[in-house]
Amino acid sequence: MEQDTNKEDLRKLLNFLKNRILSVTSNRWFANELYKILAPESDAKISDIQEQCIESILKEQAVEFYKDFVIEELRPQLISDFVKMEHWRRRNNIQEFGMAVFQQIEAIINRISYDNTLSEVFMSMMNALCYVDAGTPKIDNRYTKSTYTIAQLLFINQKDIITKSARILPEQWVYDKFKAINYFVCHQACLTNFQFNQFKEENDLFGQLYGLRNLNHRGNSLKDTEIERVKEFESNPGRAFLTITSFLCWFVDSVNKGFPISKELIDYAKTDFKQVTNSVIGPKIMGKIDVPDDGKKRFK
Repeated sequence: MEQDTNKEDLRKLLNFLKNRILSVTSNRWFANELYKILAPESDAKISDIQEQCIESILKEQAVEFYKDFVIEELRPQLISDFVKMEHWRRRNNIQEFGMAVFQQIEAIINRISYDNTLSEVFMSMMNALCYVDAGTPKIDNRYTKSTYTIAQLLFINQKDIITKSARILPEQWVYDKFKAINYFVCHQACLTNFQFNQFKEENDLFGQLYGLRNLNHRGNSLKDTEIERVKEFESNPGRAFLTITSFLCWFVDSVNKGFPISKELIDYAKTDFKQVTNSVIGPKIMGKIDVPDDGKKRFK
């Protein structure tokens, strides 16, 4: 009988706490203290469960993002780096976030640069005119009003364009590898003169990511140009997260469309381009190249 009485008293206490104490906002502190007494380990368990749920969601997002990526053997590594990227976004760390994005793009360009067919096309077309006619942008309809070659476009401001263009693709500096893959794969060697500014913005964004990557390597001292590149990202991280994510989406989509390279490009690369007169002086640069501006802004 005493046990039943105690149980009834405890029920009355629970009802009192629920209806008169815990339901009052000003008594929230009491509820929190009572929770700590009754379940001291629950906070840690709930936190663990939340982290596991977030980890699962990020993994699902990464798998979805790369599920159709054309280079199948890279998917596990890319998925892992994508998850790391999203972890750093949650922590609002733009440097580590940029590093994780750079690692994804670097893995892709390194793998593509060792493709023998692409490497042969790259070497064969250094003397080809770099633009196609905007009216009919086909691989074999080059824009003859410009005499700039692919070598001059890719290695603008390089001291020795001839030496650079004679180096095979896997041996190029990572920034030059990206530019080459951007031209031959992302733009499928069909860049028009109106698209130069777009092409430059894409390359500059990769340069900014390269600068963020270098900030994460101890002992690396950034060049003045790299310092300027990362300032824009660090001055507005909220915008930078969106800009970089958009850039990654564009690059992955473009690689899916342009790799492996087309038969039309492979066949055109067999053309004799020696008749093109080359100048080791690149396009005239005054802030940007002297071609018409199409007024479009990308990734901003």
